[in-house]
Formats: sequence, C-alpha cells, structure tokens
Amino acid sequence: MKKILFAVGFAALGMCSFAKGAKEPSWISNAYAGYDEDKYIIATSSGTSYDDADKKALAGVGNIIRQDINSEEVVHQSSDSQGQNLSTYLSNIRTSTDIKSISGLSIKDRYKNKKGECFSRAILDKNAAAKFYSLELSKNSMEVESLIEESKKKKASFEASKNLLKAYKIALVNDEYVALLSFLKPSSRHVLSYESSAAIGVLVQNSLSDICVVINVAGDSDGRLSGAAAEAMGMFGISSSVAALSSSESPYVLTADFFCEDIDKDEGTNIFFCRAIISCSLTETATGKDVISFSRNSRQGKLSRKEARNAAVRAAENALKEDFAAKFKALMN
Repeated sequence: MKKILFAVGFAALGMCSFAKGAKEPSWISNAYAGYDEDKYIIATSSGTSYDDADKKALAGVGNIIRQDINSEEVVHQSSDSQGQNLSTYLSNIRTSTDIKSISGLSIKDRYKNKKGECFSRAILDKNAAAKFYSLELSKNSMEVESLIEESKKKKASFEASKNLLKAYKIALVNDEYVALLSFLKPSSRHVLSYESSAAIGVLVQNSLSDICVVINVAGDSDGRLSGAAAEAMGMFGISSSVAALSSSESPYVLTADFFCEDIDKDEGTNIFFCRAIISCSLTETATGKDVISFSRNSRQGKLSRKEARNAAVRAAENALKEDFAAKFKALMN
C-alpha cells in the first residue's frame, strides 16, 4: 500500500473574508466555525505573510486527505526476465499519475493581527468536489472503453498495444479519482466497466505477447546478436522468431546489420582496435513502414584482435537491448 500524494495547488480565492487588526475571528481557534464537518474539509494556518499562510492552509487540507486515503500498488511482475521491462514500465507510469491538485479547494478567510502575523483558512466543499470528480470519472471511463474497442480493430499490432497503454494511463487516473471520491463521499459506489487499471495492464501485456516479430541479422556469425534482439523484445513481452517464420508470414520484421572492421594497429601501442556499426529497423510487413529504427557506432580497443572483436559484439548486443527499450518507450508514448 502506498499513500496517494496530493500536492495541493492554489485554487481561485473566491469570495474571501479579510480582517486586519480587529478582534481575532473564531475560526482561528476553531477551524470549522460556521461549517458542518460532515460537508467540508477545513484547515487553518499562520505565516509571516498571507501567501505563506495560504500555502500552509491549502497543504493542511491535502494532509487531511493524505492521512485518510491509501492506494494499493499493483504491479504484475514476471517470474523471469520475460516482460520484466514492461512490468517496470507500467509501474513507473503508475507512480507518475498522482493527482497534483484538488478541485474546489480555496482560501475563504484571512486575518492579520496587530503583530503582523497572518492567518488563512482553506475550505473544500466535499459535495462540490465529489460532483466534479464523479463527472471526470465518467468521462475518463468512456474514453477507456473507446480505446479498448479501438484496439480490437487491429489485434496483434503495436497500434493496438499503444491504444491499450493510453487506456491504462487514464485508468490509473481513475484509480485516484475513485480513492478520492471514497473519502469525499463514502456512500458513493463506482463500478467500472473495465474492472480496474490492473485489468487494463493485463490487456497491454497480452496485446504485446500476441505480436510476433521475425528477426533477421546480417553479420551475426554466432547468433549472439539475434539472441540479443529477441531478448530486447522479450523484456517487453513481445514474441519473436529467428527461423520459425518467414518475413512474409509475420506482420513485423526486425532487420539488423552488423559491420565490424579492424583498424590498423599503431606500432607505438600494444592495443588492437576495431570499429563496429549496428543498424536496426523494425518494419511493418504490410506497409513497409519503419516502426522503430536506430544505429550505434563503437570503437573497441583490447590486447588482441579477438578480444577487440568480442568487445565490439558485446557493445552491439547492449545497443540492441538499450536502444530498443528507449525506442519502444518513445513509440508507446
């Protein structure tokens, strides 16, 4: 379980009541003076300026909410490396979707005493906020459903997976809305047609596992680079085949070219160098369009030609894994 983090932002000040030097208002000692505790969340604070007191009071309301709402962290981890990057990727999306402000929260009262000390009272109308978030929840739910339906039109494709990932991100925001609504209006019950963000996460994983990519690597004498390419995709749950399917039978083909050449050795050194280039493109068979493409150059120096070439292959293996991961994330965003 992890606490939902609410970084409370400023709302419109609205109709604030200001007082200066007069008799200290009752709300300073009794935050809920004049308000029903069942209908409002209120916090007061003091500061060296109104701005300082405002920030503390607004944060005070956020702290009240933070103490009462918990969000369950749900991450589907694989038992092995297959899909491991995807699990981490989905987990990182989850931790970046916390609500950054609370709708309807504002400063309603201010007071400055004769000593120049400033006081502020922040108030959140539970019913008004609950109504706003209920509407947002409904709107987001419709968008999630639409994206799921859209993904069904082109199964086993990156396009379908991308739509499902968008749905997942929206579903995560809805998780926060549901948690917030459970606090603002405990009697409300929200049944989501898509069940939960975790269910959407499973759809993302299943969608990627339905994709099959044929791997063709030129210059791969011992199959290490083909293996690295397969591992790179497998870390996101994508299926691949080096020889089982021909490129015409698969919707996607990953083509890579590895080139390595020796560099003339300088007589003044014991180090042998070689230059290597790995170029890679993931192409949609039907259209010939590149979905992902990248290349990387490296220069390796070792005490023998053999060691230098082995280092060049290792660098190419790392490039396939690292660059594919980076390009995949960019594709999905």
